[in-house]
Amino acid sequence: GNGDQLQLNNAGERFTQISLQHSGAQNGALWLDDTDSMVDLYANTSHGIRLKTGGDNPRVTILSGGNVGIGTDTPQTELEISAAQSPFLRLTSEKDGTHDAGDIYGEVQFFTQETYGNAPVVSAKIQSLHTRAGSGHSNGDAGLAFFTSLATNDATATERMRIESATG
Repeated sequence: GNGDQLQLNNAGERFTQISLQHSGAQNGALWLDDTDSMVDLYANTSHGIRLKTGGDNPRVTILSGGNVGIGTDTPQTELEISAAQSPFLRLTSEKDGTHDAGDIYGEVQFFTQETYGNAPVVSAKIQSLHTRAGSGHSNGDAGLAFFTSLATNDATATERMRIESATG
């Protein structure tokens, strides 16, 4: 059926592993962690992980310090998206059909782990939402709502400004 196959069967142990070594030192591994029901791709403290497609083209890079790059192999922040022209980040709502006013299409949250007041909380957020409903309005009517909080008072962020798709 499926041609040549490599199978590892480790009965009774927590990990089934393919070890990647250089000069006798394990620098990476692929393992099945049966206790946590996870498949892990491991790189030691001095190595990152890079995914390539279309030949020798790095598409996703995870540096040893944890920074993730999409379209760059030298991400300078926790997440960096890079493109030759106009990089995009897309949040897609899978809801199909009629939208009601206030339906949220997507949201970017700024979360704090602070331990004072009502924290941890979403201290600020930006929502894309359906702004109008009813006769003559499109399911594509979208606006933006901006929320902020006062960490000592707000258990959740409060809407401070809204940009509507149109008036009427």
